[in-house]
Amino acid sequence: YLPFICSFPALFFFKMLSQMLKDHNQRQAVCKEAQERLKNEAIVAAHNLSSAVVDHLNSKVGVAYHNEKKLDVEAKRFDQNSNHLTRHTEQWMALAESLNDALKEVGDVEHWTRMMECDLEQIVETLKRVAEESKRSPSAEETATSE
Repeated sequence: YLPFICSFPALFFFKMLSQMLKDHNQRQAVCKEAQERLKNEAIVAAHNLSSAVVDHLNSKVGVAYHNEKKLDVEAKRFDQNSNHLTRHTEQWMALAESLNDALKEVGDVEHWTRMMECDLEQIVETLKRVAEESKRSPSAEETATSE
């Protein structure tokens, strides 16, 4: 009778312990599943965050790249316009220089005509004096022919 009584509480205790172990293992499994689910959610959230950060940075990099391309195009256009302006400036300078040379030549011709006019006036004046002298002294001509 005594071994049966001793074994009854032990069996009850064993079943109780066995039930507690099962309950504990079930709770552990539930907690493990919850932890695994939270871990997976955290991984997904971290991945989404890193994707969002990378996308944001890539958009900024894309804008910077786009602006750099626009600046390159503008720099090339500016260089072309600058070269075009340089060529036009050189053409204008050549034209101005040829105009300046032409004006110098006109000035030289004008000076030459003034000198010619002055010389001709002197010749005319001299011829007038000679004519007046010859009118005043006709005897000088006669004396020169009679000799």
